[in-house]
Amino acid sequence: MKIKQIRVIGYLLAAVMAVSVIPMLTACGAKSTTPVLTSIGVTITHSTVPFLTMHSTMQLDATGNYSSGLTPDLTNDVIWASSNPSVATCKTGVVTGLGIGTTDITAILDGVTSQSLTITVTALSSVVVTPAFPMTLAIGASQQYQVTGINWDGSTAEISSQVNWTSDTPATATISSMGLATAVGVGTTNITAAVSGITSRAIVLNVVATTSAVTNH
Repeated sequence: MKIKQIRVIGYLLAAVMAVSVIPMLTACGAKSTTPVLTSIGVTITHSTVPFLTMHSTMQLDATGNYSSGLTPDLTNDVIWASSNPSVATCKTGVVTGLGIGTTDITAILDGVTSQSLTITVTALSSVVVTPAFPMTLAIGASQQYQVTGINWDGSTAEISSQVNWTSDTPATATISSMGLATAVGVGTTNITAAVSGITSRAIVLNVVATTSAVTNH
C-alpha cells in the first residue's frame, strides 16, 4: 500500500515539475512561429503617376511585408485613410477625387502604418488621345493608345488608366480599359476616351484583312 502511495506521489511531483518547467523553457529560449507584419507598401495599380481628376477613381494596392518573408496582398484587409477627405477619399484601395488639391493616403493594419502616398486631384479642361492621326491595322494586330489630361492651369498628366475607353464599332476593333485596341474585323471605328464629363476628339482606326494593305503615315 505504501509503495502505491509513493508511486502516486511521484507521478504528482513529476506533473507539477512539468507544468513549472514549460513556461520557463518558453521564457528562456522558445521563439514564436507567428509571422509579424513589419511594414506595408502602397502602390498605384497600372500606373506610377499620382494624379487624379475630379470625379474619377484610381486603384491602389497594399502589400504586406512579414518577418517570415511573406508579401501578401492586403488591399482588402487594411484600413485606408485620407489626410484630406474633401480632396479625395479611399475605400478598399479605390481613391475617388472630390476636390482640387492634395491628400496623403495611408494603409493601416495591426498597428503598422504605411508610408503616405500623396495624391494630387486636378480639374481637367480637355483630354487628348495619342496617336492622334488615323491608324490602319490588319486583323489580329493591336495599337496602344494613351491619354494626356490638360488641366485648367495648363499642367498636364498621363491619365490613360483613369478614362473610359470606347470603340464605337467593337465588331471592327475592341479597346481595353488600358487603351489597347485590337483589330477583329474589316471596317472603320472611332476611338474615344472620356473622364469627368470630358470626351476626347475621336480617332479613326481602320482595319484591313492583311498587313499588305496597311499604310500608316
